[in-house]
Amino acid sequence: MIESHLTEDVDQTIAESQPHTCSKHDRGWRKVVRHFTQAWFSVNMGTGIVAILLNNLPYNGEWLYWLSVVVFAWNVFLFCTFLCISILRYSLYPEIWSAMIRHPSASMFLGTFPIGLATIIEMVALVCVPAWGPRAANLAWALWWIDCIIALAICYYIPFVIMCVHDSNISTVTAVWLLPIASSVVASARLMLHNLPPREAIMSVFLPIAPLGLGSFAIMQFGRVALKIFPETGTLSSPSTNAGAVLYIFGWLIGLVMWAYGIVWIFFALASISRNRFPFNLTWWGFTFPLGVFASATTTIGKELPSRFFNVLGTGATNLNTEVLT
Repeated sequence: MIESHLTEDVDQTIAESQPHTCSKHDRGWRKVVRHFTQAWFSVNMGTGIVAILLNNLPYNGEWLYWLSVVVFAWNVFLFCTFLCISILRYSLYPEIWSAMIRHPSASMFLGTFPIGLATIIEMVALVCVPAWGPRAANLAWALWWIDCIIALAICYYIPFVIMCVHDSNISTVTAVWLLPIASSVVASARLMLHNLPPREAIMSVFLPIAPLGLGSFAIMQFGRVALKIFPETGTLSSPSTNAGAVLYIFGWLIGLVMWAYGIVWIFFALASISRNRFPFNLTWWGFTFPLGVFASATTTIGKELPSRFFNVLGTGATNLNTEVLT
């Protein structure tokens, strides 16, 4: 497993730097802190997207709203817990940071932090802003900027580390690379030119669905915002053309194409996991977030058409994701 390989590297680093005191790191809370990995933030990705889906279901009710609030609160608790453990970990064992960055797989999971935080920010905007007003809006705005800075730093720095530190070749490329850079091209080439991932990481074949589903949802949202804001601000204004309406239509069309491409990757992923028996580990959380954002794109298409087919399909995908989470 990825987390066990990182722990072995860290064990060696600590043993070399603290040869006479290394035994205390294998007992009690220190052992928990030292063996904690960034991959745990993938739990926030899966939990957070379920909260968002429950809040945005096309067939909704008050009880689903409050259920989404409960899941949201649980996700915030988990995120704060993981963040505190991470801060404590790198404060007590600063050498772990460099060992983690040098690790060819564990460093990829740095991308789970801003993605998990983004799900919390979305729920703050959906739940807290209507209830608490401008203060919650300012909080969401501030958190969004923090999340953007962290995400961009990871997006640029991790590929640089891959090029300069890691011994990368086509046999080492996995869908986990999508976490820091969110690109489906690498994973597509990897599965076409090489074999499937090992059993322990087989659930990572679902990761290419995430940028497709989230990209579909995001570009449709951009079109909706452009349709509303561009005429008010005069952006790309022309006497003969409504730029907002054009972007709205193209956004929906591109979103539909990305959604359809996501269907292809769902088939590939299901076919891949049907070939092997695989143990439970943290990579299972790579299953919930991609399908969650794909369900979000499905319900968005259903609202835009409007279409009962897409609404029912998105609701079914949300129920499946909730059952997997529980």
